[in-house]
Amino acid sequence: MLHYRFPDTIVGSNNNIKTQLNIPKIILDSDFGGDDFLSFLWLLSLVKQGLAELIAVTAADLNVTASRKFSVATKILRLFGFQHIEVGQSVAVIRKAVEDTAQINEVDRVEHLSYTLPPTASFCEESPYSDEIIINKLNADPGEITLVAIGPLINLAAAETKHPGILKKAKELFVLAEAFQCLKNPIAHTNSNSWFNPETSQIVFDSRDDIMLL
Repeated sequence: MLHYRFPDTIVGSNNNIKTQLNIPKIILDSDFGGDDFLSFLWLLSLVKQGLAELIAVTAADLNVTASRKFSVATKILRLFGFQHIEVGQSVAVIRKAVEDTAQINEVDRVEHLSYTLPPTASFCEESPYSDEIIINKLNADPGEITLVAIGPLINLAAAETKHPGILKKAKELFVLAEAFQCLKNPIAHTNSNSWFNPETSQIVFDSRDDIMLL
């Protein structure tokens, strides 16, 4: 899912060849459904191996309340020893009536798993909103952070609306919005993340011309 460049090769003074990895700094924006959950675990594995740096996690509301998504993210981060990573709560969103979306996203299975994990000291109501985290992180480190959005694009659209041009400050922007003729999606010719709120998706796709689809 993530895009890695070939390592830069450096020749030291003793002519030994050394390899310097280009470690990506990542903000992950996710709705933490079943498929996103597996991607989240994979990313944490890369972080554990020193192949990526996770700057923040921003929860995106889809078919489950923001507090439940926030709880899943914080518990998994704590399980892997990353409780120091900032987690943002989803911006408010007007829900679209979707039948069986919990089954589509396998949220129930993920949440039932998270119920077995110890509670965390973080509370959704006391945490910053995801759009503010995106704005603050990109302003603090422009051109250095890779933004990976694998859920509905409500947080990214809110950040772009509040601070026009902010998404251009990301080094790279990856969006999970390409899954056509897929029976898992509510409509066969579109991706569920874009279908959920096409207006916010349009804001994100209009923000820059080099977005990479996953």
